[in-house]
This record gives sequence, structure tokens and C-alpha cells, in this order.
Amino acid sequence: MFRGYKIIAFCVPIAYDNICCNIISAMNDAAVDKNYRIFIYHTCSDLYWGTKNEDCDKAVFRLMDFSIIDTVVIFDEKFYDKSAVGDICEAAKKNNVPVILIGAKREGCISVFFDYESGFEEVVRHVVEYHGISDIFLIAGGKDSDTSNRRVDIFKKVYAENGYTFRDDMMGYGDYWWGPTLEIMNRLYEENRIPKAFVCINDSMAVTVCSFLQEKGYNVPDDVVITGFDGINEALFCIPPITTSCMKNEELANTIIGIADDIFSHNEVKDRYVIKYSLDIYESCGCKNPRKLINTGKLLKDTDERFKMYQEHDLVFHSISEKIMNCSSAEEIIENFERADFAETSIVINSSCFDESINPCDDVPGNNPFDEYILLLYQKAEKEDSPLNLPVQFEKKNVLPNIDYMLSKRNPLLFNTLGFMGVPYGYVCFSYYPCQDSYSKITQIISFINYAIGGYRNVKYAKYVAKNLEEIADHDFMTGLYNRSGFYKQIDRIKYADNVRYMIVAMVDLDGLKMINDTYGHDSGDFAINSISRALNFISLNNKICGRFGGDEFVLCASVVNCEAAEELIRYEITKYLNRINDLGDKPFKLSASIGTVSAPIETSDFDELMKIADDRMYAEKITRPNHRVRRSNE
Repeated sequence: MFRGYKIIAFCVPIAYDNICCNIISAMNDAAVDKNYRIFIYHTCSDLYWGTKNEDCDKAVFRLMDFSIIDTVVIFDEKFYDKSAVGDICEAAKKNNVPVILIGAKREGCISVFFDYESGFEEVVRHVVEYHGISDIFLIAGGKDSDTSNRRVDIFKKVYAENGYTFRDDMMGYGDYWWGPTLEIMNRLYEENRIPKAFVCINDSMAVTVCSFLQEKGYNVPDDVVITGFDGINEALFCIPPITTSCMKNEELANTIIGIADDIFSHNEVKDRYVIKYSLDIYESCGCKNPRKLINTGKLLKDTDERFKMYQEHDLVFHSISEKIMNCSSAEEIIENFERADFAETSIVINSSCFDESINPCDDVPGNNPFDEYILLLYQKAEKEDSPLNLPVQFEKKNVLPNIDYMLSKRNPLLFNTLGFMGVPYGYVCFSYYPCQDSYSKITQIISFINYAIGGYRNVKYAKYVAKNLEEIADHDFMTGLYNRSGFYKQIDRIKYADNVRYMIVAMVDLDGLKMINDTYGHDSGDFAINSISRALNFISLNNKICGRFGGDEFVLCASVVNCEAAEELIRYEITKYLNRINDLGDKPFKLSASIGTVSAPIETSDFDELMKIADDRMYAEKITRPNHRVRRSNE
């Protein structure tokens, strides 16, 4: 239990599909009065293509905390990727959480099946026996589909039992969708073989058949009878509505909640339960519809208004996305999300989203794409007390900061991964009342959030990379000191410093670098060069610039109050640092440097002129050292 409630985790793709949505609604109605709450773990696709984006979508199942879940329900039939189902079942098994599978069988799971065969047989018998029609064309699914082939066998059985002989030209394969179904209809029309009845093994093909016949001038059902199977909304909205067979959502919901009750009470539970499909009669078969007619004008008006609202939201979301992409903080993002005004929505993201050094396209390291401490970035809920001061960091195991209030509302909590370029970075939680009108908004909102936050992260990362490229371009790769270009960009910082009187320039040249390289190798040479760079950084002048202008030539520029003391300090501290390395190190050579310094009043100083003087003084010292480098003629 969690917060005093028994939790059912319902795993399903495409919850806004009318069948899924109706099941969720029925389950919630059956559950809430028995102290259950439903957590829906949802994907926006049916996971058919196996893409990186779908892998990101599947990350939502990593949100499932089995320490608070009492029962897992998986709508297996809706998943094309059965490995996702297997992963959920395996995780539940490890945590001793029972699993109810809808439409499938797995070892250790409780199965709830639909009796499609008896439902389809009832449709066929209604056409053949009740209406007495023998001139029938059967539109099947796919040739290799077991479901389709079983229904074909049922049709043949009923047809034969009524004394009729089935012929191969009485059937075509519509592959469950409108394209191949239209090909079948065009062929029959051209051959003048339109039968008295079409029996289709799903509603989608039945709707296509009805539309085609009406365009060709046929009257349904007076000229041709049509039946379907499944009970989708499109069949109900047809004119006339399509006679079909469908599941009673309340029966499925009550069965699942009954199983959960038995599990919770430690009662005996069967391995298999069966939900019947029942004949649902409408006018397309010629029967009188006992139900109230649908107001198609209102339906079209509502659909048109919903589409216009979708377009308006799209424009608003696009505008807000552009603003969010250019935000500089979480607080600015929250302000822009407030303009979108999502109802009953919580946006939760990893704190790492605000780390501009992380490439948003890089895969998440480790097994869990969600931080243990996560950030509530936005929440809009009908709450009477004071709203949360966003953003709020909280432990992921608590689900949401105000989870007690969310559970008290009695609506399911629907979770969906947030991700960009196939990389998850958070999740969104909707607490809508389950209906198609509210659930149909889910994908648009998720897409908006993904592109807004994903764009924000890309812009921040691009600026970070550009800044670091500039840093790299201005610095010496080996030592990290400024190179010549980067050094000159910093001169003004020295020249216009406050409360200083002099500019001092020091040229420092490593003694005997060629000998070190030739005798002890370039690794030793690199050690010597880096030792000089660290010696320069060691000098205790506050306002200084250190650079490497050549292989063994280093430059220091500083603004000081006392130039004589500063020149002495530079020489003393460089020598002290190198001597310390010589004393403590184990190198077979001793480090030393030739140093030339010069200073001038800062208001009249010219860096290039001072550098030339310092360079001359450095070489004057250098020629007194053994193994000194010969100065080139142009130096």
C-alpha cells in the first residue's frame, strides 16, 4: 500500500485510443470506492518500430516503484514490443508483485483473455441465420494472422452448418486497414460482384466498406448489409452505425478489481479468466437500433472545435517553446510554462537538465534514467491551499511533492517519459479524469514539453561548447596558460586595473630544453615545460597574466604598485619553485630558467615595447648559462 491506498499499476500504450480509454475509465470507477488508486504507465506509441525514441518512451516503466505497487496490470495486446512486457513481468516477479496480463499468457502471471471467437460467431450467425443471408463476402485480416484465420474458420463453420458451400472467391484479405480493403472493393465493383452482405473481421474495414458503397450509390442496409468487430468509435459514428461485437468494459474492470481483491485478501486466484464479446446491434445489418441516435451534427461540431483548439494550442506552444529555448534559469522556464496553463499536469525533470556541460544527446549512464532526487518544475492542480514554490526538489520514491492531495482526487495518475533525441530526462504526470476529450491532449502536451526543454538544453550546451572552444583557442594545450592570441586579449585587464602605478613584463626561458629532450626524451621535456608554467602560476601577484609564446618561452605581465619589489618577487619565486622541484624530485637533470624583467608607469607603458626590452634582458642572462639556445637572427 501507498499512503493508505492499494496501488494498481496499469501498463498500456496509446491510452487515448477509445478502447483503452474506456477500459481505464471503467477500471477507475470500479477501483476508487474500494480504496484503490490507479497509476498508469503509458507510452505514446505502440512500440512497433523499435527506434531510439521508442526506447526512450519505454523508460516510463523504470519509474515503477514495486515497493508501493500491489498489483500490475498489462494490456499485452496493445504492445507490439513484447520484450517490454517481459521486462515489466520480470521486474514484478523479482519484487513479488503479482501481474495480470490482458490478452496473453506468461508463466507466473494471471491471464485475462477475450472470447473473440464466440463474439465473432455471434455476428456471423446474426447475418446468416437471423437475417437469412447467404450471399456474403468475408473481409479477413492478414493471411499470416492467427486471429484472422481463426475467424475465417468460424465463418466457414457457421456457413456450412446452414447448408451453404464456401468458395474461395467469397473472401479477401484487408490486412485490418483501409488501403487493401479499398482494393478489394474496387475489384468487386468492377466485376459487378457486390454481394448482399459484407462480414468484416474488424470495424475499421467495415467503415471503409460502408463509405465505398455509399459513394457508389448503394444504400446500407437496404441494398447491402455490413458488420464489423471490435466496437471502435468510428463504427458507432458511421451512418448508419455498424453492427459489431465488443467487450463490456465494466465486466473487464470488475474482473480485474475482483482479482486484485482476491490477491490482497490472500484468496485463491485462477490462472485464467475469460471476458466475453457480445453482439452490439446497430442499423447497418438491417435491424432497428434500440438506442438513441447519435447527433452527428453535434459530433462534427465538437470534432471541428477540438481540431481548431488543437491548432490554437499548437501556435501558442510553438511561441512558448521558442521563449523557453532561450531561458537562462529554471525560474524563467516556469514562468513560460505558466503561460501554457496545462490543467492537472505535473512536469518533473532530472536536476542534471540544468547542467550545461552535459550533452543532451548523450545516453544516460547506468540503468536508471531518472535521478533519485528529482525536480518538480511545473504543477497545475485544483488545490485550495497555497501553491508550491517551484521548482521543488523531492525524492522520486514519493512520486510527487503533494501526492496525498493528488490521490484524494480519485483520478488515475498517468505517467509518461519526457525525452529528447531519444534520451529520457524526466516525466510528466497527468491527473485527468479518464475520457478521450482529456486524454487526446496528452501527445501534444508531451511533444511541446519535449521540444521546449530539449531545445533549451541544446542551446545551453551549444553556448557551453562555444565558450569552451573559445577558452581552448585562447590557451596553450599543454600548460593551460594563455597562448599569444589569448594573452593579448587580456592586456586591457592589466592596463586599466584600479589602484596600480606600474606595468611589469617578465620574459622567462627554460634553460637547456633541447638537451633535456635529446638526452632524456620528450616526456621529460614536457615535465620541464609544465614546471615553468606552474612556477609562473605560483607567483603571488594578484593582477597578472601568464602565457606561453613558444616552445620554452614564457611571458608574464602584471600591474603593481611597487615595480622594484615586484621584479625581485618574480625572480625569487620562480627560482624558489624550481629549486624545490629539484630538491624533492628524482629527475636526472636540474631545472633552471633565464629571466628578464622590465617595468614602466602604467599610463605610458606599451606592452610590445616592454616585452622586447624584457626579452633582450632575458637573453643577456641566458648566454651566461651552459647549453644555452643560440638566438635566431630575427629575434
